[in-house]
Amino acid sequence: MLAAQKWSLSKGLRPCLIRAKMIFMSRLVEEIQRLKPNEKLELLGLIWTDLASCPDEVPSPPWHEEELQRREERIKRGESTFSDWEDARDRISRKIS
Repeated sequence: MLAAQKWSLSKGLRPCLIRAKMIFMSRLVEEIQRLKPNEKLELLGLIWTDLASCPDEVPSPPWHEEELQRREERIKRGESTFSDWEDARDRISRKIS
């Protein structure tokens, strides 16, 4: 097959593949919408675990780095306080109840 034919073939297939992916994603969304809330949470957990297994492949938005730097500066200036999890959980529970 000539290079021009390969290019033409791949150019012609690309819209079809994009359309197929869109149809698949649309059906996937429909299936997710049918799940019960606890099933959705379970699915989220599975997705999160999968993403966590390859952190270098998951892009982090610029604001994450900015926020980490802001917090680090607050720590250096002594403006941040820390709590252990039990104290934090109790404080949050009191606020929301």
